Amino acid sequence: SINHLEVDHVAQSGGGPGDEHCYSTGLMYHYLLTGTETSRSAVLKMAGWITYYMEGTGSLLEHLQKILTKDIPLIKRIIRGEIVMENDYQFTRGTGNYINTLLDAYFLTNDNEYIEMAEHVIKYSIHPLDNIVDRKLENVEDNWSYLVHIQSLIKYLHIKIESENFDESFEYTLACLRHYVEWIYENEYF
Repeated sequence: SINHLEVDHVAQSGGGPGDEHCYSTGLMYHYLLTGTETSRSAVLKMAGWITYYMEGTGSLLEHLQKILTKDIPLIKRIIRGEIVMENDYQFTRGTGNYINTLLDAYFLTNDNEYIEMAEHVIKYSIHPLDNIVDRKLENVEDNWSYLVHIQSLIKYLHIKIESENFDESFEYTLACLRHYVEWIYENEYF
């Protein structure tokens, strides 16, 4: 916020609003502890906002921007012979926050639309057969935040376990989690 700039060094003040700074769980807990409707409402508004942010509106301008910022650079990387992993959603804390916010909204409303969207995002951001080396997770400075995404998978699985819903999406997510946890066990360190 503008008030933050008054007390912090401008270069360290971060960005936003953005998907990587969308944290809804504290507001959900506040609502659950206090019954404060504004906290519940804020979670639902955040779910709407981040969905709009991540999915867009489908306008012509958005399509042109995608061609310029994603498609053309992707084609150039392919021509250069680079390894390209192209998912609809990045494997970052932003996507993890998106999933998490959808799950918080689901928890508060029991509206299946939220959990179905979370399942869609999971399916198009991670795969149980991913070549994890291609994700370059060992580059901690650039890729540390994948752990937020992993945490959102765990939260999703917990919700499915609580509802005893062991469907195909549950199995898919569990397989993804197992695949990545094996890599984490073998490669990460404190």
